[in-house]
Formats: sequence, C-alpha cells, structure tokens
Amino acid sequence: MKKLINCITYLIVILSFTITSAASAAAATDALKAGQILNYMETFTPSEKNDATLTVYVEGISNKAGEIYVFISKAGMTPIDMKVQRGNVTASNGKPGKIGSSSYLIYKTSSPEEKYAMELTFNCSDFYKGSAYKPDTGVSGQVSLKYKIANTQSYNIVNYKVRIYLAKGREYSLVSSPKKNYILGKDSQSGLRYLEYGLAGSAAKPAFKQAMEVSINAVHGTPVKGVSAVILWLAAIGLGVTFFILEYKKVFKTP
Repeated sequence: MKKLINCITYLIVILSFTITSAASAAAATDALKAGQILNYMETFTPSEKNDATLTVYVEGISNKAGEIYVFISKAGMTPIDMKVQRGNVTASNGKPGKIGSSSYLIYKTSSPEEKYAMELTFNCSDFYKGSAYKPDTGVSGQVSLKYKIANTQSYNIVNYKVRIYLAKGREYSLVSSPKKNYILGKDSQSGLRYLEYGLAGSAAKPAFKQAMEVSINAVHGTPVKGVSAVILWLAAIGLGVTFFILEYKKVFKTP
C-alpha cells in the first residue's frame, strides 16, 4: 500500500511539473509581440562528405503580415523537410528574401499574428569544407570552420542556440570566437564532439536583439596520435634536454 501511495505521489509530482512547464511556455508565448521569436535553435550534424544536415526549430508569433523569418545560415542550403508542431504554416518552402546584409526564408501562417512552432530540415553543402589550418605545431589535417548570422529583421529573438557537431574522430582544437560562454562537449550516444553557443532572455528582455550578430570561428581536426604524437613527444623531450644543458652550463660555468 505504501509503495502504491509513493507511486501515485510521484505521478502527481511529474504531472504537476509537466502542466507547470506547459503553462509557463504558453505564458511566455502570450507575452510576445507580433513577429517576435521565442525560441530559435539550429543544429548542424555531419552528413555526406563535407555536407551538413541543419535542423532549425523556431517558435513564436508571426508578424502582422503573417510572416516568419528563418535565417539562411549557409548560402545555397536546400530544404528537406518541415514539421509543423503548432499553428497553420501554409508555405512548405520559404520564399527567399533579404533585409540589409542578411538573407532569409520567409514562411507564412494562415492568419496574421498567429502562434506557431515548427522544425525545418535543410542540407548545407560543403559546410565543413573550410580551409586548411596549419598551426605552429605542424600537426596536419586541421580545418577552419566559420558560421555567422546577423539579426537584421525588426523582430527580437528571446532565446537563441546553435550547436555544431563534428564528424566522428574529429574534435575542436581552437575557438577564436566567441571569446566566452560557449560549450565544447561530446554527445553521449553518438560520441560526436560539438560546440554550442546560446543566448537566453525573456519576452521583456530578448537576448538576440535587432542589429546583433553571432559569429563562430573555430578549427577542428583529428587528435594527435601515432607518428605525429611520437614526433611531438620527442620534440618536447629534446627541448627539455636542451634547456637543462643550457641551465647546467650557466650554473657550473662549463664550456
């Protein structure tokens, strides 16, 4: 009987948490202004060769013309799929448009100022191609990776996040921008390494405001191992021995 009571109590707690979370999300959406985006999340996953599969989750309220703006994060990215989770989005393929320096795909809802949530999938050709990067260590196989979007539309984004996975066996060796608040992690299921950067705010104080931009500049490659690791190890020992000999000569004043 005691176990049954505990199970019922546990279920009530879980249910109340779910209802509270749903209510909070609904309240957050209700607080949005026309055209404002509540959540904008991008995930890049390795596909064939240097291509990436981009998944975009966007949630908010369409503007007074019923429009939804989705960033063209990679020139030439092609739509694969669209899953509408809330609202009535009438256009399965967004119409290309440009505001200032940024290009967008413009989707439409059946009515103006309509609440929506949708997940879009794109193919981004040569996203991981980059250019060769050769640091002073001489380790080869490292490639640069660049990503940049600028919010030139007149609508703020409350919460924004981007996660960029690397192909199996590769890892980030250098991140020059952003300077802070990014995460380097490893997916527990796929084993893929990733870089994540996010901006969190509220309806009253959106994090990704108009005229702001997000820029990622990083370098990725294969971990140093095998012959390369041995060479670097021997080089380190050689430098250590040289330093010791020089210091020994200074202390004991030997030729």
